[in-house]
Amino acid sequence: MQDLAIGGVLGVLFLLVLFFLAIYMQIKVIQFVVVAVNLYKEMIQNQKRIIKLLKKNIPPEQGGAKIEIQEKKCPSCGTINEADSKFCDGCGMQLS
Repeated sequence: MQDLAIGGVLGVLFLLVLFFLAIYMQIKVIQFVVVAVNLYKEMIQNQKRIIKLLKKNIPPEQGGAKIEIQEKKCPSCGTINEADSKFCDGCGMQLS
């Protein structure tokens, strides 16, 4: 009888460890997704900066491409968005 009780307690402990391990793994996956999304947003912002630098530093008469950039600045977070964006790339606020 005592062996059965010890086996039951060990079984419950094992299930608890598995449960907390599953929660830990879910938290790690969420952290990874957050980091990936932030890196993506940073990449988009860097691309926009590069386009601005290209436009500013290479005049069309010297062989540079004429790039017209239309953009909207988010009133909430200050992120630069494309002109046709309906929502901010940075904070998700609706743009007018």
